[in-house]
Amino acid sequence: MAESESQAKRTRNVRQMFNQIAVRYDLLNTVVSLGLDRGWRKKTAKELQLAPGGVVLDLACGTSPLAKDLDAAGLATVGLDISEQMMQQSPSELPHVLGDCLSLPIRDRSVEGIVCGFALRHFISVAPLLAEATRVLQPYGRIALLELDIPRSPWLKFGHRIYCHTFIPLAGWLLAEKSAYKYLADSLTMLPPHELLERCLQEAGFGDVQRFSLSLGIAQLVTATKLSTASPQLEAAKDQPPA
Repeated sequence: MAESESQAKRTRNVRQMFNQIAVRYDLLNTVVSLGLDRGWRKKTAKELQLAPGGVVLDLACGTSPLAKDLDAAGLATVGLDISEQMMQQSPSELPHVLGDCLSLPIRDRSVEGIVCGFALRHFISVAPLLAEATRVLQPYGRIALLELDIPRSPWLKFGHRIYCHTFIPLAGWLLAEKSAYKYLADSLTMLPPHELLERCLQEAGFGDVQRFSLSLGIAQLVTATKLSTASPQLEAAKDQPPA
């Protein structure tokens, strides 16, 4: 119960923050990533490995930058986000749904792919998000999780820390909201470790888990395939009586 209350509070705070910075979010993303985010998104669409015409759910879609690359791959994208202001900055022709990633207003087994860009660190636990992803994905559907990361090299890690805690908040102060971008820099410490994320995917009913380190380790892409049936752990969790 305490964890769900903490997550609800974090969700409210994240919604408020993104509503405040929505207008300049895309510009700031390009500035603080030095334009590298565009290549990361193209890689995400490619590694989803879906045939043209497949329906993809873009979780925490924001202004829908991922949808552009998915559309170029011939995929039909539906975006979902908790921030009304962020979705208002999205291309008007894209279908959008206002909703929570932890309680998707989507039918069981109704999509062939799921993507989620730069949102995992906003959740206290990724397990509930992955459980919902498993529910709405068709058997053998694909998931692609694009996230920031912290380089492993000591020298790169040192430079990365300075960059995240000086330049990113400064760019936020100049172009949008300093406190918001300080949070986004600090939130890197909230990312689940690589091994934990892989284990959570497996326990949620995914196999063929692959991880790609991007741009010298400052970003990562994790992909997986939903198995034909849910994992024993997930089925056992469903059978538990509500708390």
